[in-house]
Amino acid sequence: MSAGILRLIQTSTPSQEDSQCFLFIGDATQKPIHEIVLDKGVTLPFPLAEGSSASRQLKILHINDLHHHLADFSRIAGRIRELRAQSDTTLLALSAGDEIVGTPFDELLGQKHAAYQLYSAAGIDASVLGNHDFDYGTAVLAKGIQDNANFPVLSANLKNPDALAGLYYPAALYIKNGIRIGIIGLTTLTQIRYHLNSYLEIADPVAVAKNLIPAMRPLCDVLIILSHLGYSEEARWVDSAEKCAGDIELAEALPNASVDLIVGGHSHNVLNQNGLSAENIVNGIPFVQAGGFGDYLGEVEILIKESSVSIKSATLKEVKALAPDLDFEEREIAPLIAKVKEIEKEVLGK
Repeated sequence: MSAGILRLIQTSTPSQEDSQCFLFIGDATQKPIHEIVLDKGVTLPFPLAEGSSASRQLKILHINDLHHHLADFSRIAGRIRELRAQSDTTLLALSAGDEIVGTPFDELLGQKHAAYQLYSAAGIDASVLGNHDFDYGTAVLAKGIQDNANFPVLSANLKNPDALAGLYYPAALYIKNGIRIGIIGLTTLTQIRYHLNSYLEIADPVAVAKNLIPAMRPLCDVLIILSHLGYSEEARWVDSAEKCAGDIELAEALPNASVDLIVGGHSHNVLNQNGLSAENIVNGIPFVQAGGFGDYLGEVEILIKESSVSIKSATLKEVKALAPDLDFEEREIAPLIAKVKEIEKEVLGK
């Protein structure tokens, strides 16, 4: 694909009959995208405003930085299932990266990517690549995506490492109950472990967002950045000599209100616990983040009416206070725990 051009293909959404999923293919890092070419047979609906004056509501569920803390994931899965069962709810479930590194589930990597497997079973719609997702190398990450991720894994500013070719995308477009929802993935440049022969190169996320937004905006009723950049450049939770814009700097650098929401991760901030805070709206762009290690599940209500998009509410729920999905726990989580226990019994030396 020539520089400045992206191709839009359609893919399946395994468990969601009310959804269509389209993926953008091509390099978003080089220069502004001036054309999006629809794959053969791909057609997109008109904007909501052209079809109806009635308002629509979209609910976003978001998690970030679980770091393989999956013991309570059935509670998150239960909330996703509960909302998807409601006929009046249009739901998008997102993860803002760093799915691995932190619990014995890491021992399964290379055989099973426990986080991606559970996300797929629960119906997560998309995730973005975080810095720790590369910690075991691109070959292990590639196998995890290929074998266990039934959803698009995004990063618009990752520059085509060979091992991950065809396994991640700069952006996705979901059509859910007629609402066109664009999602751009952005990965931090900081705290990356560059394995030998990994060939990782990550471009400036602000420049890449500016490349993509003007081309994607006309295709979307709602445009979201799924960010693993952290809250801000000055508020890193781990000191680093490397510099990379956080969500605040990103919002400041973009045209006013050019995206409708930034769903963040990386810095483990607990944001908007009691409702959307004014300090978390910068340059007309609101941003959210749900702490880390699976402690919180974020919920955002978006209202779409006559071409305008507004945040109706943004809150966090404590995951331990949610009801567990016991069937999910028995069917999906228990077998993974059993495999970890088998590994823990292996004799490493005497």
